[in-house]
Amino acid sequence: MMAASASRICGIGIDAHNVYFATQAQVWKKPTDSDMKTGDTELARSSGTISGGVAVDEQNAYWVSSSDGTLNAVPISGGAVVVLATGLDHSVATLAVRGQSLYWTSMGFSRLPGIGTGSVNTAPTAGGAIIPLRAQLGNPIGIAVNARNVFWAMLGDGSENYGELLAQALVDKSGQTLASRQAGPTALAVDDQNLYWADRGTAGLPSGSGTGTINKVALVGGTIHTLASNQDGPVAIAVDGKSVYWMNGTGTVNKVAK
Repeated sequence: MMAASASRICGIGIDAHNVYFATQAQVWKKPTDSDMKTGDTELARSSGTISGGVAVDEQNAYWVSSSDGTLNAVPISGGAVVVLATGLDHSVATLAVRGQSLYWTSMGFSRLPGIGTGSVNTAPTAGGAIIPLRAQLGNPIGIAVNARNVFWAMLGDGSENYGELLAQALVDKSGQTLASRQAGPTALAVDDQNLYWADRGTAGLPSGSGTGTINKVALVGGTIHTLASNQDGPVAIAVDGKSVYWMNGTGTVNKVAK
C-alpha cells in the first residue's frame, strides 16, 4: 500500500513516469517510483469542484469542473489551463482519453437503478462539440476506452442486482456485456488484453468495512479474476505495463501486479 498525501482524492491517471490525481479543486502528479507519501507537484487549480477525476495523454491532464460545467486541460509539464468545452452537466462521473478524443459518463439526475437519465459522451481533445454516444442509461459511472471499444460500468445498488460492465464498438456501435451482477463497480481501466475495475462492494457499510475488490476480465469475456480484496470503497483505478493502481475512499493509493 502507498499512502497519498492529498485529501479527498477523486480520480487517478497514469503515464510512463507519473501518477496524476485530483483532489476537490486541484490537479497533482507524483512519480510512479515514489513511495506516494511525498513528492506531490501541483499542476493546476480548478475553477470549481472536480468531478470525474483525471485523464492523461502524452501532452495534457484533463478534468471536468462540475461547478461551472467546463472540460479543462493543462500540460503535464505545467502551464496555463485551457477550457475545451462548456455546458457539461453536474453529474459527470468519470473521464477517459484515447487519441484525439475525450470520453466521459454522466450519471444523470436519477439515482434509481433502471431509470435511464445517464449518458456516455465524447468531445475532441482540442476542444469542440460534445457528441452523445449512448443515452437513457441507468447510472453509468466508470469509463475506459481502447482502439476498438468504449467501456463503461453501471453502478448497481450494492446488492449484485444491477452492476454491469459493458462495451460498445466505436465504429459499428455493437455492444457486449463483459460482467454482470456486480455489487458496485465504480472505475475502469483497460490494456491490450483485460478490462480492470474497482468495485466498492456491499453498499451501506461504514468506512473501514473493507468489502471492495479490484478485478479483471479478458476483453473477450470469460472468468473474472480478483486481484485484491478487503478494500475500503475503491473509487479510481489505472494500469501501466506491470501494475494496477487504485485509490480507496480513505485516501490511500495502492498497487498490485497485473
